[in-house]
Amino acid sequence: MAYFGLSENMANFCNMERDIAVKDETYRIPLLWAAGRGHTSAARLLIDGKDVDINAKDYHGWTSLSLAAAWGCCVAAG
Repeated sequence: MAYFGLSENMANFCNMERDIAVKDETYRIPLLWAAGRGHTSAARLLIDGKDVDINAKDYHGWTSLSLAAAWGCCVAAG
């Protein structure tokens, strides 16, 4: 959902008792995918929804902010 920027689905997911900090095989949490793809509204939902580590890093050491900057996206954190 975060990868594709499906904000409505993200809102429903964030309201459920789910682990939104689960990591994939590259150690990316949904926030990193949303930020890196420029899905600002999905990223905002993840940041505002629950406890999410905005400084989480993938296996290359990228954070949500560094991915957003590298891809030319604008995602305001915190």
